[in-house]
Amino acid sequence: MKLTNGESVANHNGVNGASHATGSTSLDVDGQQELIKPQELVRVMVQSMHDLGYHDSATALEAESGYRLEPSFITQFREGVLNGDWNVVEELLPLFGPDDEEGKEVLEVKFLIRQQKYLEFLEAKNTRKALVVLRNELTPLNYSSERLHMLSSLMMCSSVDELRRRSNWDGSGGTSRKKLLTDLQKFISPSIMVPERRLETLLKQAVTLQLMGCLYHNSHDPAITLYADHICDRTQFPCVTTKILEGHTDEVWYVAFSNNGQYVASVSKDKTCIIWNLEEMRQYRKLEGHLDKITFCAWSPNDSMLLTCGESKEGLRLWNVATGAVVKHLKKHQDQISSCLWLPDGKFISGGMDKNIFLWRDEGAVLHTWSGDRVSGLAISKDGSKLYALSEDQWLRAYDLVNTSSSELWHIKETAPITSIAISYDSRYALLNLGKKARELHLYDVEERTLVHTYVGQLQNEFIIRSCFGGANEAFIVSGSEDKLIYVWHRDHGTLMEALEGHTATVNSVGWNPVNPYMFASASDDKTVRIWGVPPREQEKGKMRMP
Repeated sequence: MKLTNGESVANHNGVNGASHATGSTSLDVDGQQELIKPQELVRVMVQSMHDLGYHDSATALEAESGYRLEPSFITQFREGVLNGDWNVVEELLPLFGPDDEEGKEVLEVKFLIRQQKYLEFLEAKNTRKALVVLRNELTPLNYSSERLHMLSSLMMCSSVDELRRRSNWDGSGGTSRKKLLTDLQKFISPSIMVPERRLETLLKQAVTLQLMGCLYHNSHDPAITLYADHICDRTQFPCVTTKILEGHTDEVWYVAFSNNGQYVASVSKDKTCIIWNLEEMRQYRKLEGHLDKITFCAWSPNDSMLLTCGESKEGLRLWNVATGAVVKHLKKHQDQISSCLWLPDGKFISGGMDKNIFLWRDEGAVLHTWSGDRVSGLAISKDGSKLYALSEDQWLRAYDLVNTSSSELWHIKETAPITSIAISYDSRYALLNLGKKARELHLYDVEERTLVHTYVGQLQNEFIIRSCFGGANEAFIVSGSEDKLIYVWHRDHGTLMEALEGHTATVNSVGWNPVNPYMFASASDDKTVRIWGVPPREQEKGKMRMP
């Protein structure tokens, strides 16, 4: 329920009777009634003109149309709040308040106004008047005993700074009165008091709706114009192979971009890890030394180090990217290591089939151990606060990395083996690949622990397929497949957009460049890594639009 005026707003707004008579229905275009009412359109236009500083034009539009932005008593109410004239503010309340003076919303409105009044008296060191407001105006409302107790305790503040800090209030000279007006406006019908910057809000909503409906939209800084509808075509999407990187002698199982987007690392059944320079599209370093197949790698936060792990019990290897030398060889795991990753502070984590997850310090000391299930995959939130672990018995488990504990925060059991996990940049969503009979990708909201979307189409039965989020604002879901194709879905719509051809064997892994929304990489059993981009002419345009 909102506070409304029992009397028609038109009775307060009328200036030109003829305009009201001709503009009382919706706009009419080609004989069809439209949803937009002239009075509403004019009022939001007048408000927008005032916001832009065109006050004379706004006044002229009000006069010519016969529609005022707001009744005079609302103008007085607004000025009363902003000027701290609390007597005027409360005197005007009955003009647009409900008949039930003891209604909960009326009590809240009065409480908000008198709370501001009380705080301003305390700020001015007028304790006597503040006490009168507390006892005679706030207490009789019987609105919130907890809030009232807190306000009473502010009487003991020794300074204005302490008052502002304890009350989380920035004073009468700050933004508190504007914030109060915004809070009060929630209880006033928008037909009487137009919400702030309403036209701007409507235009932003229209633009957002267009972007959401644009399947191929892939830019951090779109060329949005109000003059035409926004649409992107396929030529702005990375759907062509721009380079085939050859250097491995056996199946390539995983690819990972550096954080700066300048390099991509690939690991292979041939026991090597190759770092590729993407500017020159050539091999930068070939890391050799593993005694068995390498299954995974991870870049350090500053891209100076690279972790690799593989199928045997030989453990983790920590490499210096610049020199290609092994910095450390860590052998604590007693079985295959399935995954490794870095925390933002330089620590790293590894998980394996020995049912252990280790939290390592950079010099190689183990800080914490989680034990329980055979670990098939790991991921962390971008801020390093949460750890997500996959186990072979179809479980996704979450752990707290801030207050490290061996007990899990929560768990989800899937309907089929989970082969990989990726976490969205905002840490809100987890993308899971399901193998065998399921052959699906599931997108979970990890805060609500609910399934949001299911993506189908790719083939995954025998092998581990690693998928990813991709594109500007992670608008796409990308996955390899056992049928040699790369599948791309629109993240929100679930629409299958592309089934990209090129590889001649199973596509095991895909990764999207974290800096360039127009580039991703794929790794395949055909021994190659493919770099995907937009057609050459559009790619040059894309580079200009990159942040």
